[in-house]
Amino acid sequence: MIYRALSYCFGLLVLIISVVISPDKVDTKFDQTNALPPQGMLSHNLLHFSPLGQSFTPTMSSLNFVNLLTESGDATVGDATVKVNIRSGSISGPILGTSQPTVIPFSVSPSVSSFRFSAPVTLNPGDVYVIEPFVVCGNTLIGSTDANNYLSGNQILGGVAQTKIDLWFQEGISVPERRKWPLVRTGLIALIAIVFFNSRSILHKLTT
Repeated sequence: MIYRALSYCFGLLVLIISVVISPDKVDTKFDQTNALPPQGMLSHNLLHFSPLGQSFTPTMSSLNFVNLLTESGDATVGDATVKVNIRSGSISGPILGTSQPTVIPFSVSPSVSSFRFSAPVTLNPGDVYVIEPFVVCGNTLIGSTDANNYLSGNQILGGVAQTKIDLWFQEGISVPERRKWPLVRTGLIALIAIVFFNSRSILHKLTT
């Protein structure tokens, strides 16, 4: 009987605590994307074709992440480390922000790599910007969708805009979704204290 009462109180405490301390959800909003499946295996060596990038025209006023299709195909080099610049106007325009480094492990097939910015990059909706990945160490391939799927920008190879292909890319804002129930959280904390003291009372009655 004592064991059942304590188990009940402990289980309720665990449930309440898990709700109180559970992390906030992440709210991801995509703005400009070209994420259709590639028609073929068209990837470009980032070192050989640098400066390489993709121009885009945002509708949102900032971004804090860029996703690219990458493949580290050189087993002798191993993992690659890559960053992304956001430039204004062109591939040679002013750098508005640089992502944190992303490690791209050796692979034999393309996968999505995410590049995060420590602070949002401010954008002016309707203006042209360029996503420019660059190698920190190692080497990697950057994937294209093999067609002119994205009409608000162009892929750039060796500093020259291409009119028939676009990079596979996604950009936007990803932020924690703050819960809007601080009073509920406070009430749950108070309930923890009530359950704790009630469990002591139950245990006292069952043992006397």
